[in-house]
Amino acid sequence: MNTLKVVNCRIPNIDGKQIVTGQAKFTSDIHLPGMLIGGILRSPYPHAEILSIKTDRAKMLPGVFAVVTAHDTPLKPYIYLGGTLPDRLPLAHKKVRYIGEEVAAVAAIDRKTAEKALELIEVEYEPLPYVLDPEEAMKPDAPLIHEGKERNISVYSSRTFGDPQKAFAEAAVITDGVYETQAIQHCCMEPFTCIAQSLVGGQVDIWVSTQAPFYVQKEVAHVLDLNPNDIRVHEVRVGGGFGGRSKVAETEAITTLLAMKCPGHPVKIALTREEEFETRIVKVPMKIKLRTAADQEGHILARWISIIGDNGAYNHCAPSVIAVGATMSYVMYRVKNVFAEYYTVYTNKQTAAQMRGYGEPDTVFAIESQMDEIAEKLGIDPYELRLKNAIDPNEILVNGWKITSCGMKECLQKATEAIRWSERKHNKTHGKGIGIACSIHGTGGRWYQDGDYSSCIVKVGHDGLIVVETGAVDIGQGIKTTLAQIAAEVLGSKIDQVRVISMDTSATPSDMGAFASKTAFLAGNAVMSATQEAKNQILY
Repeated sequence: MNTLKVVNCRIPNIDGKQIVTGQAKFTSDIHLPGMLIGGILRSPYPHAEILSIKTDRAKMLPGVFAVVTAHDTPLKPYIYLGGTLPDRLPLAHKKVRYIGEEVAAVAAIDRKTAEKALELIEVEYEPLPYVLDPEEAMKPDAPLIHEGKERNISVYSSRTFGDPQKAFAEAAVITDGVYETQAIQHCCMEPFTCIAQSLVGGQVDIWVSTQAPFYVQKEVAHVLDLNPNDIRVHEVRVGGGFGGRSKVAETEAITTLLAMKCPGHPVKIALTREEEFETRIVKVPMKIKLRTAADQEGHILARWISIIGDNGAYNHCAPSVIAVGATMSYVMYRVKNVFAEYYTVYTNKQTAAQMRGYGEPDTVFAIESQMDEIAEKLGIDPYELRLKNAIDPNEILVNGWKITSCGMKECLQKATEAIRWSERKHNKTHGKGIGIACSIHGTGGRWYQDGDYSSCIVKVGHDGLIVVETGAVDIGQGIKTTLAQIAAEVLGSKIDQVRVISMDTSATPSDMGAFASKTAFLAGNAVMSATQEAKNQILY
């Protein structure tokens, strides 16, 4: 690392001046000629049948250009995780399943007119019984939220490794606990905003605060029966994401549909902060029942875990979030006997999905709580207990994962040295304490159906200018600067000779998006490979 001249050096963000001077363009900063303002009519009920929707009065209001309902769409659900899971339409059809669900939308000359038009839409509902707690939802007499989903269970899965029953019977100590985590709104600094413009020839331009432009392109094309190549998602600055914008955010398709109904007029939908809190996806709330067995020396013998996850009204990414959480129960420490199960359960609440950590912090919270309990019961130092069960490099885990590099033990050792762990009992201060805990996160692995991936094109001009074209998304983490450093390092250039073009689905190669803390690894390796090839072509 000492030989590196650009990478591993403190370099200002290459977009820093634009950001601090206010020149950086967020979606809300974009104003196009003839732009209309969109608004969404939302359900006032947690569960109800839609008997009728009358839009005539809204359409006749001066200044209204379009009013749309589910009947204006192909009635195709979002893809999300694919398979048999898709169940949500861009606009509610026949039934609403949570307060705030999208029922209709309008495009008008200004916000005041759009709000008035929404008031003129007449929707007749027949309220239905609803359920807000996942354990209540699983009872046989609970209201059924989706037809064919017995006990409101969207997904159930279980796995067994080894002989957990025998291991528990032979254990010196067993801990039991129930741990609950809550729904959390991502609360990005920038409220969600989207602009869409329908062009002559069927093309559509979209400007949207997203972590994954290519996901937006794919999902919007799918639900509106468009060719993905006819959709261009433009680069804009993104004011945070935290997982809440790592797939399509459900408003892009509505904005695009309105724009298609208003040729020549771009349409902007900007959610209020209230809409963000009340209707957007939240972190999956989980109830985790965990049992851990250990021998007298503190070696973990077995784990039993059952997770009930609150899916909300529709499938999004909650099934995989909960599955990842369950998996963490037997890959964070060495354990050979495991039973793990999880339920993804529908409730009449806003949809739950991904947030930072993707289910791992929830399970880790439960695991680490019990590690401290085991240490106390056995009289073992909590640090020593973790060190004793920590995974080593080149170890094969109970589920078949092969761990290549792993610095868990070194990390524990350095952390305890830094906080002077061994001195804690001799330096007690009233009201203060020191604890230790570990965590785990998967990054850069093949978590998804097509595998995580990134791609890059590097161009070197006759004047030495290096242009990096990448689909990687900068949501404030500074990835454009990181990629510029890598390109400059490989080609022996200065960073001011590098230009990074990103996030434009028509101008850059594809990338899955900025989530799972993997962008520097995946996009960075793509840039390194492309710049090395460019260097080889120049020199040889």
